[in-house]
Amino acid sequence: MAVVEIAGEVVNDKENMVALKKEPFVTFYKLNEGKATPKAKFLVNAKKLNSDAMIAWEEIELMYYDTCSSCHAAHKSKEHLMGEWEAYILAMQTFAKINDDEKDRILRFMQAFVKDGIVKE
Repeated sequence: MAVVEIAGEVVNDKENMVALKKEPFVTFYKLNEGKATPKAKFLVNAKKLNSDAMIAWEEIELMYYDTCSSCHAAHKSKEHLMGEWEAYILAMQTFAKINDDEKDRILRFMQAFVKDGIVKE
């Protein structure tokens, strides 16, 4: 286990999420229990930590393309703006047969790489 300390902003509409801005990324942390605070320490499985941000996104990118391309061509994140992705993914959630956590992870991935997103490739 490793102790991770983060300082960020509590996500407005979700009391259990913290947004951490570290250029060029914004990472969202969801607490399994408790209320988020602007600064907190967490115990995490050290084997799940990775300093390469692109590798960290790899699993959810594969999930997105596997899930969405099973019915239609999967869209690239840059095809839409950040605000549009939430509506698209929410509308497709039932068809894609993904739970709320999977939907949230896919949404964070897509919003990170949009035209107006934080990640600049």
